[in-house]
Amino acid sequence: MPNKRPVDEFNPRATLFAKIEETVRTAEDFVRPPQHSWAAALIYDDILPGLFQARMYVELRRYQAPEVRDGLFTALQAAHKLTDNDPRYVRLVNRLRILLEDAEHAKRGD
Repeated sequence: MPNKRPVDEFNPRATLFAKIEETVRTAEDFVRPPQHSWAAALIYDDILPGLFQARMYVELRRYQAPEVRDGLFTALQAAHKLTDNDPRYVRLVNRLRILLEDAEHAKRGD
């Protein structure tokens, strides 16, 4: 019997909130000790607020709001700064890139 996936799994609007939550958990995992204070500050000051901003608008189903993209883009820029100093943050950068792409699809209603 073929493995059937629910249609919602392919709908960015249906999965965007969960993906943002997963990325928040990933970012929070990076600030567990031992951690450089500069990295923790960047995560707490830029990445998490950007994700929370995007999450709030997605939760309200306001996918077209510029704050969704702005929040994710701010988080991505900060994650790039982290990666410049420590390559282990690449996973976070990749998740944020995917989120930006999914947010664009959700905005268009793809």
